[in-house]
Amino acid sequence: MFDLGHTLLLAFDALLLIGVILWPLSRRFDDSDQGSGNLVQLTPPLRPSLRRCGMFTLVCLAACAVELAVQNPSAFSLYQSLVGRLAETGYHDPRAIHNLSRTLIPVVPVSVLAFGIATAAVLHATAGRRLMILAQAFLFVMVSALTDSLLAVFSLTTGLPLGPTPVIGILIHYGVAFLLMFRLAFTSFQLPKPTPLRVRRGFDWTADLKLCMALLAAVGIVGSAATFILEGNGSNPLFETLVFLAVPVYMFSLMFAILGVLRLVGPPLPPPPARRPLVEVIIPAFNEQLNIARLLRSLDAAAVRYEGPVRIILCDDGSVDDTGLLAREAMDSFVAATGTIVQGDHQGKSAALNRALQECHAEYCFRVDADCAVDEWSLLYSVAWFEQYPDVGLVGAFTLPKEPYTSWIDRMRMFELLFAFGFTRICMSEFDGIPCIPGTFTAFRRQPAVEVGGFVEGMYGEDVDFTCSIALTGYRAAVDRRIISYEDVPNTLRQLRVQRTRWNRGGTMSFARFTPFAVPFAGPRFWFTTVRAAGKRLSSPLHLASLLFAIALAVFHPTARHELARIGVALIAAQVPNVALKVVVAIYYKRARYLPWLICWWWFGLVKRLFALEAFLSFSTRPVEFPWAWRRPRVSRPVIVLTGEELV
Repeated sequence: MFDLGHTLLLAFDALLLIGVILWPLSRRFDDSDQGSGNLVQLTPPLRPSLRRCGMFTLVCLAACAVELAVQNPSAFSLYQSLVGRLAETGYHDPRAIHNLSRTLIPVVPVSVLAFGIATAAVLHATAGRRLMILAQAFLFVMVSALTDSLLAVFSLTTGLPLGPTPVIGILIHYGVAFLLMFRLAFTSFQLPKPTPLRVRRGFDWTADLKLCMALLAAVGIVGSAATFILEGNGSNPLFETLVFLAVPVYMFSLMFAILGVLRLVGPPLPPPPARRPLVEVIIPAFNEQLNIARLLRSLDAAAVRYEGPVRIILCDDGSVDDTGLLAREAMDSFVAATGTIVQGDHQGKSAALNRALQECHAEYCFRVDADCAVDEWSLLYSVAWFEQYPDVGLVGAFTLPKEPYTSWIDRMRMFELLFAFGFTRICMSEFDGIPCIPGTFTAFRRQPAVEVGGFVEGMYGEDVDFTCSIALTGYRAAVDRRIISYEDVPNTLRQLRVQRTRWNRGGTMSFARFTPFAVPFAGPRFWFTTVRAAGKRLSSPLHLASLLFAIALAVFHPTARHELARIGVALIAAQVPNVALKVVVAIYYKRARYLPWLICWWWFGLVKRLFALEAFLSFSTRPVEFPWAWRRPRVSRPVIVLTGEELV
């Protein structure tokens, strides 16, 4: 009954299609970036548009409704029949194959099709590119069907319960969907070329082993729990959709909890160093008169605590307000530090940083954004890491919002920062997986910074790029909660929109430069944390499609209308691990008085997803032109160097 030849042919077809997905991830084909080295030159992205997001949502919802409305055969039945026919070529028992394939509930493939239709319809692209996006959605369906059919053959042949069960299907479809989103972004968007830096990093097997063990433990526990829940609810497509949205949240939350325990029993933080060498602080500033004096005073206080020579270099990047005057007055009143102002010509933050870096000659340097302030211990404990650990090249701070808080938005940002810098990034340091030491406070060794060419110009996310570049030279990054920096955070939806648009674009651009499919193996930062962060960012529209599918199923499917209440309960349950960990972190860092504001967290997450969708739909696309098609004349858009101050 088992046909080895046809099974091998199925496996070959699956590998071939997976190869089709993986090949473009190498980024060898894209000539959108006209820059070289650390200069990126791209066509500027579109302005974010809520109207475009609304159109995406409506088209996606309509596609979900049509897929559910079609009956005899339904979309589910078509997929089940496809898997069954493929599996029958490797295992000749139609009845067993039929019974097994009918247990499939292909919510992910159906959601991907709706997502592909909506993206092709709304994204600003040529007709050829729209067809390519649709083709990628169908490619995902074929890979999923082949994978499910191979699992069915394996299960029936061996008798092991590893067939296309809901949880195993969810995990496999989730992984393939991640790869699909990378492929779609890399083939459709105009993105920076891969970094020209060569890897000079040795293999640290302990970091990879520690991460893999924590990840496997989390997958096993969460997968077992999800299997138990799904078996108790039967073949319920609505509930499986909600489990699909919840499983990654629980899995990664548990993984970080395991790593957090390892950090608690790990070595202590380094004590203050005996040697106090010269350190230099570089600051890019453009129209920062409201905060520049406060920042400089805080750095002078840190210099007093450091008890060593501290030199501050501020690059006034063409300010048209009193930034330069106020900075000079603050420097003249320094108690322990010395200060220098260099003039920039308003070429952007990265250019200002590179201009200031040229003036440095100290072994250890710091980069601080002009809208921030630092704690008095920040310089001392940063140097302690460099003095005790020669392999540490970057040190980051525990970043918090400036007080007082004035809206629900800055309070949500407070919870976000507490969780990120007080928990997850400390956990990531266990396997050297910190993807970014942000520009709010970055301590770094000057020599490797010069070797990598300083800060990349012409794209968003220069701090991510800088962190990954230093890592390629062989240095690791650390975060110390004793080092505290304070930043301005958005307190209006408009400000939050500007910030998240910049971050989402910058994260995608940085991943394009350091994708592990183009950069040789260089540790967990590249094969796990950057992949996870980029996949989470790029798959946000796909998660929206899955949620819209659940809504359409509850509204339009006659057997699912009674499940509307369950949707609400499941969506709340999906946020339990995130909220629970935030409660623990807030209590630990003495912010329990703000816990009642966590009631706004779900709304905050929804707004962030909306802005992520805006950024996704605003990328300039690569054209695909058919030689026989009539082409509408288009106004060419110039290739420019982004400076970071573009209106969004």
